[in-house]
Amino acid sequence: TRTDNGISFSPNQLDFGNLADTQTARRIVRVTNSASTPWTFTTEVDDVGFSVSPSTFTGLPIDQSWELTALWTPEESGPKLTAFGVTTETSLRVPVGRNGAFIRLLSDSLTYGALRLGADSTAVLRLKNIGQGVVDLRTLRIDGQAGFSLVSAPTLPLSLAENDSLRLQVRFDPQVAGNAADTVRLAFADTAFAIPLVGQGIQSVIALSDATLNFGDVTSNTDSTRSIIIQNVGNGSFVLDSLKLGTGSSAFAITASPFAPSTIFGGGDADTVVVRFRPLDLGDYSGNLIFYGEKKEWVVPLLGKS
Repeated sequence: TRTDNGISFSPNQLDFGNLADTQTARRIVRVTNSASTPWTFTTEVDDVGFSVSPSTFTGLPIDQSWELTALWTPEESGPKLTAFGVTTETSLRVPVGRNGAFIRLLSDSLTYGALRLGADSTAVLRLKNIGQGVVDLRTLRIDGQAGFSLVSAPTLPLSLAENDSLRLQVRFDPQVAGNAADTVRLAFADTAFAIPLVGQGIQSVIALSDATLNFGDVTSNTDSTRSIIIQNVGNGSFVLDSLKLGTGSSAFAITASPFAPSTIFGGGDADTVVVRFRPLDLGDYSGNLIFYGEKKEWVVPLLGKS
């Protein structure tokens, strides 16, 4: 299956094999509307003797499919590579081949899932010359700068003989949090491929409800409590490894807190820590609330007086 701009094809290319002159062969292509609205499509062909029906279809519903029938009667001998196009709001072409070099894409898309910023993952894009003769890869590139890159890209042009395969490693190293998408583009003499790349960068982002807990003036031997909310506003989970009071006044104590280690999920999940202040004598008091997670430390000053 090949998907591009809301059009999905299965198969993504047609191989008519050893088709003799004046002989007619039939192939079926299923086209699916993977866009967000119904669309109307038209088909067009590049070669005399080749036809696709229906040539138009109006109002194909979302997530629905329709079969196209491709007929080919070659008018000349020898290897042949052609294509037909399907046009909605955009145009997508399907390679068609016979008796010659014919590239089969073994990976229609590369999906990496969710990766934390600073991590990377490599996937393999595979293609093979399943026809006869030699085909040259002339162009190989990735469109944008979304964190995707080619690993040890081959020197071009690169020739693929009959039954030769090519493995291309594509790395995803997310640079920002959020969904990432890009496209690998390969161009041969008579055909081209666009392979979608999809991944997600994730990162926890901690926001505190207060930078300091100030209890103000409290009567000796009485309790006052303050709460601080630890919220994860990022899109990746955060593991709270430990939570404690720093060295200093014993007038401060943690009375309620999450059990560490605990996970604060992304998207606004939060935990609450309650600190009690009980001064025993007149004077100024200070301390620190300290918590650790993912190799980082947060320090919240505690202040009070009596």
